[in-house]
Amino acid sequence: MAYKPDVDDLRESPAFKIMELLMNEGAEVNCNDPYIPELKPMRKYTFSERSVNLIPENLSSYDAVIVLTNHSCYDYKLIREKSKIIIDTRNALGLSLRE
Repeated sequence: MAYKPDVDDLRESPAFKIMELLMNEGAEVNCNDPYIPELKPMRKYTFSERSVNLIPENLSSYDAVIVLTNHSCYDYKLIREKSKIIIDTRNALGLSLRE
């Protein structure tokens, strides 16, 4: 959810717009950010979400996982192994289009 890696700055983060777009299409959306344990209403967005744990059971339960901020503390191997579909907007997993 953070604007850039390894900080708790939410200002101008594209994650909020992406969440809004997905929710407007009927998607159930959860978020995880180790630097932001809870989203609180802001000027433009009114999300009230708690950060979910990135554990194998949670990852495998989602239809897709979107990486929007490439925090260095994420276990990308776990994310890759347990997620059905990964949309990696930061190439944090270092995947090519062929993988």
